[in-house]
Amino acid sequence: MVVYIDRLFFINAVVDYLLLLTTAQLMGLPLRRGRYIIVSVIGGLYGAAAVVFPLLGQWWAKCAVGLVIALIAYWRETERWRAMALFFLLSGAMAGAMLAVTLRTGQGSGTLYFATVGWRTLLLSAAGFYGLLTVLWIYPRGKAVTAEKDPDLIAGAAGVALCLGADFVKVNPPKPAGEDTRTPAEALAIATKASGRTGLVCAGGSTVDAETFLTQLYDQIHVGGACGNATGRNIHQRSLDEAVRLTKAISSITIADYEVADALAVFNGEKDFTL
Repeated sequence: MVVYIDRLFFINAVVDYLLLLTTAQLMGLPLRRGRYIIVSVIGGLYGAAAVVFPLLGQWWAKCAVGLVIALIAYWRETERWRAMALFFLLSGAMAGAMLAVTLRTGQGSGTLYFATVGWRTLLLSAAGFYGLLTVLWIYPRGKAVTAEKDPDLIAGAAGVALCLGADFVKVNPPKPAGEDTRTPAEALAIATKASGRTGLVCAGGSTVDAETFLTQLYDQIHVGGACGNATGRNIHQRSLDEAVRLTKAISSITIADYEVADALAVFNGEKDFTL
């Protein structure tokens, strides 16, 4: 078997760099890219050297080098040990995902314990981990919560998601009560502002008739400022044919800005909607 040292160095360096960046992003740490590049070069050199000197390929050598890489990368951070632990956790998770993809698609050879992984699969797996999205489900509940759908509570939950750096947050649609005369969608608009750059979507809730659901969805997006929807029971608790038609109707509002009447026509089979 022919091994290209330059390619081996490049692959190891790129994967190490993406894993270091992913760890820092998930931890909310400053992205010290220059330091990560230097450390990644060390990882690349080790990967190449392990081919020339088989002793360096032993498991204890891999763990030791990984520890040194993580230590250098995150030594300045207050939560350095948590960052280092997360780095090893992500490395193992990526290796498992990469192995699963390789064996599933037949792109490599081997068993559950060993497989020959293609370099394209390796790089794509690392890039995929770097591009992971964070989606939070935040439903305040418990003895201290007397009204789970209080508009201020929902807005606070959305703000928490922003502070945690989430890409998206799923919340319950607010339900104004008492002297609050706002519509649920108008109250949702406050939560959307509180979520800032974090995209907000609403839980679909219990199953209702199609017109009611599509009207609520339209208002959540066009009045409340939601960036999409998270629909479960309103789809899977219907027959297959009805579920497919409702899915198309939901997509017509979410993606193509259809009015409720047009979306309802899609659900009733009077119109069709395709991407």
